[in-house]
Amino acid sequence: MKTKDDNLTNIEVGLMRPLLHNGLYSLFTLALPLIASLFAIPILINGLGKERFGVLALSWVFVGYLGLFDMGLGRAITHFVADYRAKDKHEAIPHMIWTAWVCLLGLGLIAGLLLYLATPILVGRILQIPDALTPEATRALGVAAGTVPLVVYIAGMRGVLEGYEAFKGVAFIAVPLSVLNFLVPLLLLPFTRQLDTILLFLLFIRCLFAAIYLLTCFNYVPGLKQPRSPNKQLFKQLVSFGGWLTVTNLVGPLMTYLDRFWVGAFISVTAVTYYATSYDVVSKISIIPVSLLTVLFARFSHVQITDKQKAATIFCTALRWLFLVLLPISLLLAVLAADLLTLWIDAAFAAQGAPVIGWLAVGFLINGLAAIPFAWIQATGRADITARYHLLELPLYLGALWLLVAGYGMVGVAMAWVVRSTLDAGLLFWYASRTPPIQRRHLGRQLVPLLPLASAFFLALSVIISLTAIPLIRLLLATLVLAGYSLIVWQRYLTPAEKREALHLYWTVIGRKVPS
Repeated sequence: MKTKDDNLTNIEVGLMRPLLHNGLYSLFTLALPLIASLFAIPILINGLGKERFGVLALSWVFVGYLGLFDMGLGRAITHFVADYRAKDKHEAIPHMIWTAWVCLLGLGLIAGLLLYLATPILVGRILQIPDALTPEATRALGVAAGTVPLVVYIAGMRGVLEGYEAFKGVAFIAVPLSVLNFLVPLLLLPFTRQLDTILLFLLFIRCLFAAIYLLTCFNYVPGLKQPRSPNKQLFKQLVSFGGWLTVTNLVGPLMTYLDRFWVGAFISVTAVTYYATSYDVVSKISIIPVSLLTVLFARFSHVQITDKQKAATIFCTALRWLFLVLLPISLLLAVLAADLLTLWIDAAFAAQGAPVIGWLAVGFLINGLAAIPFAWIQATGRADITARYHLLELPLYLGALWLLVAGYGMVGVAMAWVVRSTLDAGLLFWYASRTPPIQRRHLGRQLVPLLPLASAFFLALSVIISLTAIPLIRLLLATLVLAGYSLIVWQRYLTPAEKREALHLYWTVIGRKVPS
């Protein structure tokens, strides 16, 4: 006889199983570079110096931001590949992809040219770069400009693989590429501290991996081997979907990167090292929601065509699971930031970076939960909604930065980021709750019962802070609190079906046969 729990297994957990496995590959794509960065960044700061590392961090920011200068075509490729697969229109996929790729090539060249032309102004007038470092910084940003077209084009090829939900293939390519972004500067450190030389090596690495991405796309879509001329009708469809995504891709990341640019322009390039490193630590929280967002977007784009109720079930289940995972990570970083930075770098760095991490950790918890309504809204074809919200938030964010940086410095920048993230999450959840079949009461049922757990965990961490001032002991006690949290979640907040699915995922990860 089937029980209610069995129905949950078939409907809810059964829907989540492929997402969990694909999300795991997507998580590895982001998590392994995190490990590389945690190892490399302190050595690079000491080896390059704070000013030179600040310029390198800004180079990564510019490349990362302009790499999104794709008119939303990377995400549009994913959407239409998933859409065509659901509608069994496989013959149209190669032509659509080539149409998008040709456009991406032109957009990447334009974005790279813009950075190249803007470099003298950025280095000479805007960024607070020491005079002795100005020539080297100019050359470094010039090389970074040459990297931008590759980054844009790689996004288009990755979009193809994600449209086929080939996240395992993406992981095997993206992980080494991201790790080498940190390890190559580290390996070159004994031979050179010149940023332009380091960035030239990174450019060569991206060329190599772009070729690997292309060959992998050919493997999944054999029809791609024959180049196709851009199709006007397909171009209109792509731009129609990607047009508003362009606004999101430009304004959203602009607000993400604007804080570090603001620190460099209004405080100092040395402060960029403190802020960017602190931000980099906390931003790794986002690897969990971002990996899930990538998978959910592809899945929502496919499932909402045939059964919106299934997509809504995935939405609510993913939201609860994501909260349970993000809550302890965010609160641990917020409360123990000074201890972590002291052990990782030194006490002087912790004094500057810990207050920033405390604020940003809260912001990334809120921002991480917003990834689910963000993916839902865009997958249902309403990319204009997220774009309109970003356009609304941008002037408010600029105003908050202007007011708070004057009074609170780097901490004020972090405070402004949290305010903007909270507003963005509120708007996204409000709109998603008005999109059938998702309703506000469904969202409340997922999150409200978890609030007592969040309060208890925060209070337990606060007690730890008052017991001792020794960082290592605090971290050990926090580990015990985290173990208690995990036990409570397992016993009280997971259904029997979810426990079985968690165990299934565990045995899969360690490469062992799932016990019957």
